[in-house]
This record gives sequence, structure tokens and C-alpha cells, in this order.
Amino acid sequence: MKNCKRIEIKKAARKFLNSCSYKNRVRLMTKIYELPDSTQTKKMERYDNRYRLRVGDFRVLYELNKEITIVENETVETIILVILILDIGNRETFINRS
Repeated sequence: MKNCKRIEIKKAARKFLNSCSYKNRVRLMTKIYELPDSTQTKKMERYDNRYRLRVGDFRVLYELNKEITIVENETVETIILVILILDIGNRETFINRS
């Protein structure tokens, strides 16, 4: 059995990352690649699979999609965990948008 993780970044989040300084971009991407094991994650109310990640003054809004199981030759299972990064923003402006 193999476990894989795939991270997809939506256009709004990519646009914010491109506008950040190199230092902040590296910091954000490091925390994103640690998902879903980060300790700074909180589940958002009213959503089944939506979470937010705190990275200093930034917030990362993401969805943790269900695992997809692919059976190959009836012996090997591949489990893919899909993490969809919806939006990233500064704490003050981000609270009002989500």
C-alpha cells in the first residue's frame, strides 16, 4: 500500500503567493507542504472538510478531500490525499472575506 499527497492551489491563492516576498512565500509553502499534520490547523464551522492554517499573520484556507483508493491488480492500494488550497491572505483582511 502506498500513501500519496497531492496539493492543488487555486488561482486566488497562487496570486497572493506571487505577490508575497520570497521569505514569506517560502514560509507559507513550507507550512502548506506539512499539511495535514500541522498543529496550527483549525476546522472551520459550518463546513465538513474546510480548515484554516495559521502561519504568523497569514491564513491559509484549504479543503481536505476524501482519500481516493485505487486498486491495482487486486493487491496494491494507492491512497491519495488531495489538499486543495482555496485562498491565502493577511489575517485582518482574510477574516472578513471567509
